[in-house]
Amino acid sequence: MAAVRSGLGLAVLPRFVAEPAGLVALLPEAPRLMPELWMLVHEQAAAVPRVRSVKDALTAALADFRARSSGAV
Repeated sequence: MAAVRSGLGLAVLPRFVAEPAGLVALLPEAPRLMPELWMLVHEQAAAVPRVRSVKDALTAALADFRARSSGAV
């Protein structure tokens, strides 16, 4: 961040990081980066309540991240 603020280069940052730092998009037409994430769980473990709880928490956190990084929130 310090290098970008100092004008030493460009960075690919999500909006929720860049905007509060006072940075602006230089290439607004650039495609958004949305990586695919997978959670691998053994078939027998998938029904365990604590595993389901972690899956649900990750799903909620990543949905929130996706909304913030796309500018929808």
